[in-house]
Amino acid sequence: MNKYITALSIDDEELCNKALSIELKKYCPDIKFLGSYTDPREGMEAIRSLKPDIVFLDIEMPWINGFELIDQLQPIDFEVIFVTAYNEYALKAFRSKALDYLLKPIESPDLIEAVHRAIDKIKQGHRNEELENILNKYATSYLPEIISVPTQEGLEFIHKKEIMYCEAEGNYTYIHTQDGKKRLIPKTLKDIESMIHDAGFLRIHQSYLANVAYLKSYSRQDGGFIELKNGKQLPVSRARKEELLNRFRE
Repeated sequence: MNKYITALSIDDEELCNKALSIELKKYCPDIKFLGSYTDPREGMEAIRSLKPDIVFLDIEMPWINGFELIDQLQPIDFEVIFVTAYNEYALKAFRSKALDYLLKPIESPDLIEAVHRAIDKIKQGHRNEELENILNKYATSYLPEIISVPTQEGLEFIHKKEIMYCEAEGNYTYIHTQDGKKRLIPKTLKDIESMIHDAGFLRIHQSYLANVAYLKSYSRQDGGFIELKNGKQLPVSRARKEELLNRFRE
């Protein structure tokens, strides 16, 4: 084992990365900080190339969340300390499964404790053997009540129940909400569907994903379409018609 423990952080908020770097240097001198990344995709590549011992990982990020990132890096050969601002998300599961996490803003005593636990596991060779199994199960069930949409100023958080439908736009997706607004998010409709597939949404067309809570009616005319409560009509593809009808027959 190296004489020092290496670490890096992945958080779409640059200020959080900088604050963590300062705190580690001040309170955890045994840690060699390799750098920080605001783009989780770059962070994944850094993990693959730098092979850190510890990764400080934000949960909610554009393009890919922390659980999805870990899922793509298996097998996991590093300790993970999750960082989140949303104490209503996942914390019960974290506590019950002994996963390490820190709440934003990070408190120095909490950071020191989490780092010491990670170092002990590394030195003893007792890395969290359950981590992969836990994340395999939890990544698929991690469905927070909001999704984040990047804006020029930062992020906007939208409750899923406010989303009426989603519309594909190439490799992007328009999210239409009940207030009449639409936001463009840098994810494909397939990505959005995987995020909210069991939150009351139904794929009705190659280009549309609808929230069933806002359905008003279905018509077989003109090839088939649904009407939402705001009067908006969306086409239903022939391939999706039976799925839609079966959903409501059940």
